[in-house]
Amino acid sequence: MQDDKTGGVPIRTVKSFLSKVPSVTTGTDIVQWLMKNLSIEDPGEAIHLGSLIAAQGYIFPISDHVLTMKDDGTFYRFQAPYFWPSNCWEPENTDYAIYLCKRTMQNKARLELADYEAENLARLQRAFARKWEFIFMQAEAQVKIDRKKDKTERKILDSQERAFWDVHRPVPGCVNTTEMDIRKCRRLKNPQKVKKSVYGVTEESQSQSPVHIPSQPIRKTTKDDIRKQITFLNAQIDRHCLKMSKVAESLIAYTEQYAEYDPFVTPAEPANPWVSDDITLWDVEMSKEPSQQRVKRWGFSFDEVLKDQVGRDQFLRFLESEFSSENLRFWLAVQDLKKQPLQDVAKRVEEIWQEFLAPGAPSAINLDSHSYEITSHNVKDGGRYTFEDAQEHIYKLMKSDSYARFLRSNAYQDLLQAKKKPESEQGRRTSLEKFTRSVVSSVGFLPVSFLLVFAVVVSSLVVIFFGVGGSPVLSPFHLPPFFCECLQLLFERWICKRASGSHCSRCTLTTQPQAWAYVLLVRGQEGWTPPSTALGAVWWVHLLQLPGKKAIELYHKINWLRTIADLKKKKKIQISPVKHCGSHAALGHELILLCRRLLLCAEGGRAAWVLVMWPRWRVC
Repeated sequence: MQDDKTGGVPIRTVKSFLSKVPSVTTGTDIVQWLMKNLSIEDPGEAIHLGSLIAAQGYIFPISDHVLTMKDDGTFYRFQAPYFWPSNCWEPENTDYAIYLCKRTMQNKARLELADYEAENLARLQRAFARKWEFIFMQAEAQVKIDRKKDKTERKILDSQERAFWDVHRPVPGCVNTTEMDIRKCRRLKNPQKVKKSVYGVTEESQSQSPVHIPSQPIRKTTKDDIRKQITFLNAQIDRHCLKMSKVAESLIAYTEQYAEYDPFVTPAEPANPWVSDDITLWDVEMSKEPSQQRVKRWGFSFDEVLKDQVGRDQFLRFLESEFSSENLRFWLAVQDLKKQPLQDVAKRVEEIWQEFLAPGAPSAINLDSHSYEITSHNVKDGGRYTFEDAQEHIYKLMKSDSYARFLRSNAYQDLLQAKKKPESEQGRRTSLEKFTRSVVSSVGFLPVSFLLVFAVVVSSLVVIFFGVGGSPVLSPFHLPPFFCECLQLLFERWICKRASGSHCSRCTLTTQPQAWAYVLLVRGQEGWTPPSTALGAVWWVHLLQLPGKKAIELYHKINWLRTIADLKKKKKIQISPVKHCGSHAALGHELILLCRRLLLCAEGGRAAWVLVMWPRWRVC
């Protein structure tokens, strides 16, 4: 580019009023030369390439500290080969201080310091206060040498020196191009290269930092150094390294596993109440039972259980059932110790030691001898990390043993399958209900039709053979029409199912029935007298779905009725039946209607029922 004979960039001396600007060219000439010789069609691309060359310091503007290329009449000058970045300069702060001092000694407008250069000079003067006299003497010597040079030569050299420091000590806000990889590669090829000094200062005080660091002598590579390098490289070969494919598979598996918990990938369920009108999330958080999705996350890793407050509570409850809850309590106590104020650390350390590790501790944990010795030694200091080794040992023990059994436990499986209902829906359970539920769960695989037949048969036998005072409520002659009506009901259900594919309105089952009461008029046999007869009616009530208060109230009412029955048997009170009409035929028909209205609580093919005696008598 500088050779005019081979078509380089034209370099000339520009004359102005009372002054000359030697050896300069314009930005337009450089851009045109790049487009012509490098076959560049876009001027913007040529300007960008010229800016990269200028940023490295090979071309620089003579009147600006910012090294950039402009396609206009701005004057540029080529850098001297001595200052090229390819020489791998690493100038010291001492050299920069000498350069700035030399600029201040020359009373010329073009050599005045910029604001950032004045600040750098003041900072270097404070850093090198002890040897500032030496730096000042070096600057004076350089000025005396420059004054002996020709005026034009001195003007060109001053601009080139300024451009050199603009590259290595750039203006604030500009990129330091000396941190490129090409220089690092050059240092790797020659790691013992001596740092060059611009002004020939080779004192030990030269360093990037004001702190005095003596330079290490240069020595040749010996056989021992080569052997050490060979040993190091062999160790690197034997080092276990993961393949990129395995790392990618691990990352993909992790992403897929947590995809449903990432709101950026899967919409949150329930929605965030801060960005929507749905407040279900707050209701779920307030509930005592965790969601199925939350419980599923506990199975990913042991850390997921420890991070979740509900997970820790469930895991602690499981450990209490296995008489090993002291492990988790110790781990939580150590975690809490790390968050305590400094004034309470020593006291808390002593409390943890006395509770879990001291001889005869109430909640002693199982530690190996090595961890116990280290912990015993650390207790004397009483720091936050006194129990670090013991905590790590207990963590590994719970992760390898207790955590695996927790995932296989019935408590975790019930939470995972969301079988448990909230406590408010369970209501008050009696021993009869528990027995009924156990029986129903054992025969849950039976069809609903079979359960219906079984319910009708058992209920009819109870009414017939456990009637009033040894007198049957229903005559045996009415049993054939009774069972015929039941078979007709089953046949109607089968027709409805075949016709519509589901139960008809007449056969609809409900999971939460109300407490239905059916009163059956009872007729005694001829010659029947009230004193010799017990209660003569049946009230069917589904207690399983009643709230707790209503169930208790009904329980007390039943006991009161039983007391009346006992008093009636002992002839201490008199009762009179409700006036009625009809015969045994009417009685059988009413019983058939009652059985047809039999309400079953069906859920997944299960059914449950309860019989409760209720009087149809008026107390006199």
